[in-house]
Amino acid sequence: MTPEYDLKKRQEVHAGIEHFKAQVETAKAKATGSEPSPITAEYDTQRRPEANSGVEDFRAKLEAAKAQIAASVETEEVAYLELTSSILVAVATKGGGLVNQHFGHAKEFMIYEVDGNKARFIGHRKIDHYCQSGYGEEGTLAKIIETISDCQAVLVSKIGESPKQELRQAGIEAVEVYEVIENAALDFYQQYQQRQQQPTQSDNLQIEGVQA
Repeated sequence: MTPEYDLKKRQEVHAGIEHFKAQVETAKAKATGSEPSPITAEYDTQRRPEANSGVEDFRAKLEAAKAQIAASVETEEVAYLELTSSILVAVATKGGGLVNQHFGHAKEFMIYEVDGNKARFIGHRKIDHYCQSGYGEEGTLAKIIETISDCQAVLVSKIGESPKQELRQAGIEAVEVYEVIENAALDFYQQYQQRQQQPTQSDNLQIEGVQA
């Protein structure tokens, strides 16, 4: 019984080994043979062009995204410069942090530097009374205009039509408003920037607020 069992088992093992070797050789022949396998041929002729097309499409989208980002950054930089370029405004005030004084009654103006974010007080400028019962008003107004010639506007509670026109001709906007100084200055700045971008022939600029 034992010799017969051993012989059969050995024959089975040997046959299995030979079968495995045959499979290995067949696989090697397919891998190294001159004829490509059906799977390889399908990949080379179909999948690779599809992959290349996908890569090109991705590159095109990437370039478009880069261009869009660059344009957005440029727009934001321009907007930032517009908001941070400052101007000067003169303010007629009796105190309390308000624009609350008539142009003709002012003995001095408070000067503010204004950008798109804040209004910063930088100093006082003394002037003579404009309203002097008609005496010397023209000469006084000329001196006032010279004193605030670097300002884009003068914020007042009231002003007569004649000095308003003279100021406008000198390039200074007379703004009638009764409001907190910082708010009035920032409101004027925003409207000033809009007018710089789209100039109009409108009359005196009016800022929203409680009119005196």
